[in-house]
Amino acid sequence: MLRNTLLFIAFLFLFAANVSAKKNYGIVFYNDHGKKFKVYTNGELQNKDFMTEVSICCFPVEAVKVKIEFENDKKVEGTIYIRANHTEYDYVSESGIEFDHYERIPAANRNNITPKVIGETNIAGSSNVKKEPCTQAKSHAAFYDFYNSLIKHDDFDDVKLSEAKIAIFAECFTSKQVNITMSTFQNESTKLAFAKYAYDYVVDKSKYAVVRERLTEPANLVAFDKFMESKK
Repeated sequence: MLRNTLLFIAFLFLFAANVSAKKNYGIVFYNDHGKKFKVYTNGELQNKDFMTEVSICCFPVEAVKVKIEFENDKKVEGTIYIRANHTEYDYVSESGIEFDHYERIPAANRNNITPKVIGETNIAGSSNVKKEPCTQAKSHAAFYDFYNSLIKHDDFDDVKLSEAKIAIFAECFTSKQVNITMSTFQNESTKLAFAKYAYDYVVDKSKYAVVRERLTEPANLVAFDKFMESKK
């Protein structure tokens, strides 16, 4: 009896360790026009009352089947593919689910619903966040998927910058990929901010001079050169 009890306890510890080692994924569904809804993920009801915002954490898998049911009985469905240890924000309406659709976020709320990384704090600043040294860059196919997603955020440099920081922190870039990412920003101050941030997350620091090509304003060129000098 005692032996069986000890074996059961050992199993629980192993199971807990396995669960804790898994990657987590989270989603926030929202509607900023007062439309209330219920969310079903993989067939399971997440909120018993109709709400305008529903936060769900954490999924052990990246593919989640979602059904949104509104108060007027209208329903929309879809499958969401989410990133490891990341919470994304999806706008829902009676016509569909807009995945990572930050254009719909009201300006007044934008700072509150910028993408966050589960289990990390201050990812945008990252001064207190540690990452293993970069040895492999994002694949070309994965990078251009990211790039094509980023260029949709034409109006919001702050949203694009946050997305770019999360992407390069999660999976390192080449210097050329940093250069291309900078082309999506409208303001040169944003380009400089990302150039400084991204340096620690590239695999080919010896080629980082290519990033400078995206800067044209004299003050920003001087700031970039001083930054690079500080890294020697």
